[in-house]
Parts: sequence; structure tokens; C-alpha cells
Amino acid sequence: MQRTQCRLYYLFAILACGLLLLPYPGTVFLALCFSCLTLPLYRKLRFISLKRIHRLPKQMRFRRSFWLRSPLFFYTIILLSSLVIPLSILVLLVAPQASKGLTQ
Repeated sequence: MQRTQCRLYYLFAILACGLLLLPYPGTVFLALCFSCLTLPLYRKLRFISLKRIHRLPKQMRFRRSFWLRSPLFFYTIILLSSLVIPLSILVLLVAPQASKGLTQ
């Protein structure tokens, strides 16, 4: 009984997500493409971190917890830098032209 109820909640969640994102098909498509492109990077980072965990002795719990969380941390940093760096370059290139246009 509980499994069917859980599956029903999943279906309702998918339906709600679809209804919420229906007006934004372009954004959803870009997000899906971006996640598909970066998934191999996340898997590689996770594989490397798991390899390092197995090399550590069991007494070093702090390092184990760090290496377990590191793929998500580095993945997030890479995603943010891949968005922030091009946007900042664009702003730095456009800002002088915009200020010249406002002064004239």
C-alpha cells in the first residue's frame, strides 16, 4: 500500500512540475542540455573522490567526509564559474560602450 501511495506522490510531483514549467520550454530545454553536458564531469569527480576515500585509513573520518562532499562542491564551483566568467566578460565589454552612449 505504501509503495503505491509513494508512486502516486511522485506522479503528482511530476505533474505539478510540468504545469509550473509549461510556460518556459526554452529555459527547461537549456537546463536539461546543461545538466546532460555536465553529468560526465560530476561522475568523474565522484569516481576520483571515491578512489581517494578507499586509499585513506579508516581513522581519518574528517578527510573521508571531505572527499565524500568534494565532488558536489567542485561541480558547483565549476558550474558557477562557467556562468559568471562569461557574463562578467560581457558586462566588462559592454559597460564602456553603454557609458559612452549615455554621455553623448
